[in-house]
Amino acid sequence: LGSFSSPEQVNNKNLNDILNLPLMQYSIDSVIKYTNVDSFVEYYKFLPLKYMLKTRQDILSCLRNMVNEEYEYATAVRLGLDQAESFRLDFISYNRQLLIKGFKDSLGDSADSILVSLKNKYTMTCMIDLSEDASP
Repeated sequence: LGSFSSPEQVNNKNLNDILNLPLMQYSIDSVIKYTNVDSFVEYYKFLPLKYMLKTRQDILSCLRNMVNEEYEYATAVRLGLDQAESFRLDFISYNRQLLIKGFKDSLGDSADSILVSLKNKYTMTCMIDLSEDASP
């Protein structure tokens, strides 16, 4: 990134090159893993609570959190905790929150009204009695 003197010098090709740059290498359960700039940007983009990455130390701290989350998940899987109902429900809830956040970010102001409409439609669908003895 240091080779660009202004943001205007970054074009699509340069941006793709930057996003594919290796950022770090680490090991979890004796498996070597790599993270590039794009993976880090995606991780940061979907953090529920963001803090500004102003210094090298801020970036390193965020990278450490990223690795710790992956390590904790790998440990849970290794111990079989991922099979527990509470773990799966928490995981589903977390992913749902990320999807909603991404949806809101991509649609801006109109996202809330679309979400309300979808919620109302889903609620109405769930209220329909689908039992065999229900009257038409």
